[in-house]
Amino acid sequence: MQTGSTRTGSSEWYSRRRKPDISFLISGMMNLYEHQSTFNPNMPVRGLIYLCRLYEKYIVKNEIDIYTSSLKELPFPQYFVFYNGTEKEPDRQELKLSDMFKAPPVSRTPALECIATMLSVSVQGATRSKPRNFGDFLRYPQSSYIQYASIVCLENHRNSCGWSL
Repeated sequence: MQTGSTRTGSSEWYSRRRKPDISFLISGMMNLYEHQSTFNPNMPVRGLIYLCRLYEKYIVKNEIDIYTSSLKELPFPQYFVFYNGTEKEPDRQELKLSDMFKAPPVSRTPALECIATMLSVSVQGATRSKPRNFGDFLRYPQSSYIQYASIVCLENHRNSCGWSL
């Protein structure tokens, strides 16, 4: 496992308050969508941070007391990353937070997991410009990118929620 470089000094690099490209609640599901033009194996930890922020907002907004002895229901999380880079990636793959953890000295199950479902929406050999960010996906619904993404997401919702298309 490669640890990469660490930044020293203040947390200035983190203070830019990264935000997901789009998130919304629908039918009791918390949906988080990101766009990436380069492959990034660190998307699970980014998703974890975004989801934690979203859950915190949800708990505050809905005045949910998490300090009681009764179980509180939370929206079911889904996290998708749309990749449209030039490197060849599988059409669909799961990036797991647990793959980033340093291996413990003995086999153990991690107490935390976050899975980013990465969907490759690249059109090989396309000559038109690719979306630069998720907003481009939303602004140009006629593009093959949003058509593909919509089909995958709607199919996932149908399978998860019992909707019929």
